[in-house]
Amino acid sequence: MGGFLTLNEACFVVEDTHGTLYGYALAADAKNFYDCNDCKRIPDPEVIYKNHPSLLNLSPMYSLCISVAKRMLACVIAALKANGTLF
Repeated sequence: MGGFLTLNEACFVVEDTHGTLYGYALAADAKNFYDCNDCKRIPDPEVIYKNHPSLLNLSPMYSLCISVAKRMLACVIAALKANGTLF
């Protein structure tokens, strides 16, 4: 989660009025993510970036309504597209 937050590309959090966390959605351009987080373990990153240009982490809590989780996913994909990242 921390790697996504350092890039600040797309981060959405769902909480209630009391501050209880119900889920989050994070996304980033894969190349920016791996470059920023110094991931040297990837053998051929260009092949991976070509086939998988974005990273996405959707973590809804069990109690979250499925329609809200779908909206979180739609928002994070729209943010990737708005930043010029393919999905």
